Amino acid sequence: MKRFNSFSLFIVTLLVSFNCAPITSDMQSAKSIGKGGIELTLNTGSLDYDDSDENSMSDVQDNFGAHIAYGLGDKVDVRGRFENIKVNGLNDLDESGEGVDITLFSIGIKYGIFKDKLALYIPYDIYYSDGESGPETLAPTLIYTKTLKEAFEVNPSAKWIMPMNEETDSDPGLAINLGLGINPGSLLKKVELERAMLRAEYGLYLPIDSEGDAWFSHTTFGLTYRIK
Repeated sequence: MKRFNSFSLFIVTLLVSFNCAPITSDMQSAKSIGKGGIELTLNTGSLDYDDSDENSMSDVQDNFGAHIAYGLGDKVDVRGRFENIKVNGLNDLDESGEGVDITLFSIGIKYGIFKDKLALYIPYDIYYSDGESGPETLAPTLIYTKTLKEAFEVNPSAKWIMPMNEETDSDPGLAINLGLGINPGSLLKKVELERAMLRAEYGLYLPIDSEGDAWFSHTTFGLTYRIK
C-alpha cells in the first residue's frame, strides 16, 4: 500500500478529507435506455478545492473516462465506468520518481422511478493504484430530468457517498450536480446526429465532518452516443 500511503498524505495535507477526492459527476439523465439498449459516454473533468478559511486551489485533479450502459429491462440499466485520475502535484511525493496512476472502476444499477423524469442510480466505486485497491464507496444517487423541446435536458442530481472499507479513514459526503444536455440532431435537424448527446456538468462535493469546512467543485464535459 506504499503508493496509497503517499496518496493519503497528500490528500490529508492538501485536500483535507478523502484518501481520494471521489469522482462525483454523473454525466447521464434519468432516462432509461430500454431493454437491450447500449449507450457509451466519454467524459473529461477537473476538480477545484475551497474551504471556509478562503484557501483555494484550481485544477487539483483531472480525470478522463468512459461509461457504458446496457438496458436489462424497460426500467433497469446496468452501468460500468472507468476513469483515469491525475492528482496534480502528487508525483512529487512518489519516492520512486515514477508517475502515480490512479484509476476508478465502477459498476451500478439504475432504476427508472418515473419514466424519463426520475431515476435511482446506485454505483459501487473502487479506486486503484498500481493494482492495489484503495477507497471503496457506495453512492445512492437520485437523478431528475427535465426535457425541453426534445433537444435540451436539464439534469440535477444528488448523492450520498458512503465509504465501504475500513482501511481508508474517510468521512461520508454529499454531492450535488447540475447537468445540461444538448441533442445536436434535434437542434440541427440532422437524423444522423440524433443518437448523440453533448453533456456539461457542474457539481459540488461536501465532505461531512471535515475540518475547515472544505468542499470540492468539478466541471465535466462529455459526449453520449446511443449505439443500439
